[in-house]
Amino acid sequence: MALVDIDLELRGEQAGELDVTQHDSNLTKIETAVALLNTQVNALDAAKLLQITAGAKVGATAGWSVNDGSNRAGLAKLPASQTGSTLVVPISGLVVGQVLTGYTIWGQIESAGNAVTLDCALRSLTAADADLTDAAVTDGAITQVAVTADDTIAATCSGLNLTISVAQTYYLLITGTTAASTDIDLLSIELVLAAT
Repeated sequence: MALVDIDLELRGEQAGELDVTQHDSNLTKIETAVALLNTQVNALDAAKLLQITAGAKVGATAGWSVNDGSNRAGLAKLPASQTGSTLVVPISGLVVGQVLTGYTIWGQIESAGNAVTLDCALRSLTAADADLTDAAVTDGAITQVAVTADDTIAATCSGLNLTISVAQTYYLLITGTTAASTDIDLLSIELVLAAT
């Protein structure tokens, strides 16, 4: 309904005359409500972040710890002296037709001057007759994190243009290697979804 229509409706409900002060006050309230609604609509059109903070599981090469019994949240932790340890992080909450444009892994590396590496690749599972097809998603990997000092992890994969499909699921395969006196502590993963 246009502001003019609302204005005329207000006048009709007041049975004739409407005090100019009250008219201005009502009009201001309506304009404020419309502006707020427009802000909310614009926010829906903006890119969305989907945060993953749970659901990880140890992969084929052991080493990662999930649900370690501590009194804190976090995705997973890799202790010292692990080589090529894998972690599988299923991605849920996606809607068919959404477009995934990137992701960021958040966490912390304790290095103590020794080498630590972290890799991550986005992968898909597709329903097929013989078995599920497991494949790397094109442009779905981060640049390897390789440090020899304490560091905040903010490893980003950008430039994706992956439309979420029927009969497919997605997961992140994270691989970590830690030297003596080092560890990797993953906080969360944020997925970036294109504006709808």
